[in-house]
Amino acid sequence: MRRTEVRAKHALALTATAALCAALAAGCGSEPAATPDAGGAETPEQIVVSRCTKCHDRSRIDAASHDAEGWARTIDRMIGKGARLTADERAALIEYLAGR
Repeated sequence: MRRTEVRAKHALALTATAALCAALAAGCGSEPAATPDAGGAETPEQIVVSRCTKCHDRSRIDAASHDAEGWARTIDRMIGKGARLTADERAALIEYLAGR
């Protein structure tokens, strides 16, 4: 194989790898699957189903017991790992999970 062919193969492999990594990194926070309520926004329950269960089993979430501060730390850690939440969704989710 010629040197240019080898370089082209490596470039293609790197591009494919980068695309796969980007897709995986965005996977946990991709578009919501639940139907929004009448106001257009997801309820906290819908957020748990559409966003949190992309990476976690529901039983793991339900078994966790934190106060609001603990849920804020947990949710912020998940946002740092790629979960996508608006500030309002974050606040609603913390209140919902802490109040269970």
